[in-house]
Amino acid sequence: MGARAKSTKVLRNHPQLIRSVLSDFLLYLVDYCAHKHTVYLTFGKENAPRNANRARIPRGEQQQKKVVKEDNVVVSSPPEVPQAVTSPKSRFNPAAQPFEPFVLPPFHHFVVAATEIERAHHLFQRSAELDWVQACHQGELQAQLATQRGELEAQMAAQRAEFEIRLGSQRSMFEGRLAAQRGGYEARLEAQRGGYEARLEAQRAEHQVEVAALQAGHAAELEAQKTGHAAELEAVEASREALQADYEALEASSSTKLEALQADYEALEASSSAKLKALEASSSERLRRGLCAHLRELREVRAHVEELAAAEAAGLRAELAALKEAQEPAEISSPEPSAPAPAGPSPAGGSSAEEEEEQGAGSSGRPCLPEGHKVTWHGAPPPGYKPAGFFHGLAPDAPELRDNRLLALLTKAQRDYQRRTGGRRT
Repeated sequence: MGARAKSTKVLRNHPQLIRSVLSDFLLYLVDYCAHKHTVYLTFGKENAPRNANRARIPRGEQQQKKVVKEDNVVVSSPPEVPQAVTSPKSRFNPAAQPFEPFVLPPFHHFVVAATEIERAHHLFQRSAELDWVQACHQGELQAQLATQRGELEAQMAAQRAEFEIRLGSQRSMFEGRLAAQRGGYEARLEAQRGGYEARLEAQRAEHQVEVAALQAGHAAELEAQKTGHAAELEAVEASREALQADYEALEASSSTKLEALQADYEALEASSSAKLKALEASSSERLRRGLCAHLRELREVRAHVEELAAAEAAGLRAELAALKEAQEPAEISSPEPSAPAPAGPSPAGGSSAEEEEEQGAGSSGRPCLPEGHKVTWHGAPPPGYKPAGFFHGLAPDAPELRDNRLLALLTKAQRDYQRRTGGRRT
């Protein structure tokens, strides 16, 4: 039942499909019965097929040719082309589709279409019956609905009237109650308002009395404070004047004291400079004396060292001569005085080997004498003496400065001098 109703609904919604199938089927019947060959639907020469001008000849039939004799010339006429069968109701209308040729399908297609049309017609009849039944039922239902609607409207009108009557009675009752309650509340409010106003008046009077008393007390306190502040200001002013006088006196006395201190400082500076000069002169004189004594000792030490070196050189020369005599007995000759000289130190040179060994230790020492002092020599100056050297009176390459003992003595003398002068250098 559901599939049939669905197909019926489809056919009812597509009447153009039924008309097109019927028109095609009628065209096929006309072609089959009248011409017995396929009919072309051509709508214009532009879109016609290649064999549109020729008719198809069924099998077993021969084409009849018409021969026309004109002046002993045989001319064969073209076969007759059947007219295209068109239907104004067909879906192949030239006005709708002017450029699409259509070839009718074989007959068995239209047999199937006829069965479908019959089925569709049956379905259409069934659907019409169903529509009539539905219309009958719909009328009955509408009548029932109308009667029920009328009954419901009558019931609602009766209920509305009852509700309105009840609401009217309840409204009047509530309004009476509200009026009574409003009157009671208004009376209570009036009584409370009167009590509150009396209390406020009493409190206002009390507050005014308290405010007046407080204002009087504050005014008295302000007057007393004002008089006290005036007295304090006068005392402060008097003390400020006294302090100003004290400051001026102190400034005068301090300026006087400062001038006296300045004079004392200048006198002390002059005396201290004189004492310092005298101390420098005395200390330099003592240092010169000590240095001269040390130099005398150094000369004695140097003479002793030279004597020892000469004796050692003589012994070395004798040993060298003996060795030569032992090695070359055939060529013994008296030794020349100048040949063995490089073997040992010369008498004038002193301890030259020791001086060369101790040169690094002695030449790198710091100056032991303060600048500005001169050394006075007693006798002939030592060899290598230069007036303008590292020390005043001693050259940097002097033999005396290469001896460690001399450096030790100079260092000791400098320490003694610094201890006596308190670490000051002049």
